[in-house]
Amino acid sequence: MGGGSPNQRYTPTNHGLFGALGPHELPIDRMVDLAQRVQELVDENKKLQARIATLEANGLLREQSLNEALREVDRATEGVTKARADLQALRAEIAALREKLKKMEKDELENLNKVIQELQQLLEEK
Repeated sequence: MGGGSPNQRYTPTNHGLFGALGPHELPIDRMVDLAQRVQELVDENKKLQARIATLEANGLLREQSLNEALREVDRATEGVTKARADLQALRAEIAALREKLKKMEKDELENLNKVIQELQQLLEEK
C-alpha cells in the first residue's frame, strides 16, 4: 500500500453491491431483499405516478374553471363599463333637457309678462 492512493483499496471487501453482509447472511438473501425493495419502490412509484396524473388532471380542471371565471369577470366588467357610459350619457341628456326646460319656462314667463302688459294697456285705454 505504500505509494498508492489512500482512497483505493488493494484487498477485496464484501461491501459493494451487497453492502456489509452479516456473518450468516448469504448474497442471495441480500439479492432477494433488494429485489423485494425494488418491487416495493416500483409499486410506490406507480402509485405516485397515478397520484401525479390525478393532481395534474385536477389542476387542469381548476385552471379551466379559473379561466372561465376570469372570462365571466371580464364580461361583467365590460357590462359595468358600458352601463357607466350609458349612465353618463343619460345624465348629460337629462342636464340638457333641464336646461331646455328652464329656457322654455323663462320664455313662457316672458310671454306671460308681455301678455299681461298688453292687457293692462288695453284696460288703461278703455
